Amino acid sequence: KYDRLRNQLNASVTKYVDAKGTHNFKFGVEVERSKIRNRYAYSDDVQYYDIGGQPYLAYSYSYDVEGTNKRQSAYAQDQWTIGRVTANIGARFDGIGGEGQDGTTYYDTKQISPRLGLAWDVTGRGTSVLKGFYGQLYEGAMFQTWNRAGSGIGDYVIYEVDARNRLTEIDRISGASKYVVDDNIKHPRTDEFNVAYEQQLG
Repeated sequence: KYDRLRNQLNASVTKYVDAKGTHNFKFGVEVERSKIRNRYAYSDDVQYYDIGGQPYLAYSYSYDVEGTNKRQSAYAQDQWTIGRVTANIGARFDGIGGEGQDGTTYYDTKQISPRLGLAWDVTGRGTSVLKGFYGQLYEGAMFQTWNRAGSGIGDYVIYEVDARNRLTEIDRISGASKYVVDDNIKHPRTDEFNVAYEQQLG
């Protein structure tokens, strides 16, 4: 069973200013708290292998993993138009963390990403526009980037099954986490560049 609960608060304000060209300022904040719980188990906790209907081997495995993604974001941008040129200039801050079911913070990153877009009205009639963009785009808060460092994974146990269906343990692999998240880890991102030309045909 995979449970998901996402709580998010967004707030923004836009301000229009007409001075040295026109400015359209936008500021905003976002706060996210996402709870995740992944559960898996066999009925009666054991899975059997059999030959001709007679069990000879069995194993058990389960997990119950919980965590909370915590994200705080803020952004500011300005759409600045001077004559036939419009610039979209902005920056975004993201603080993304991951907290395990034991209250331990396993994941903690902070990043600032710039955005810059330019559009030139080639003819002044709005029918031909040359555009360019550069930006750093970070992934959202993701449980899978850090959950293997937490707890909740059960042991993998192998049993031999005798003629009376009694189980004898023959091997066990610990489910205790073998992973840690580097203190200096960087959150996944894409650096995007693009150039486009738009022409109105009709």
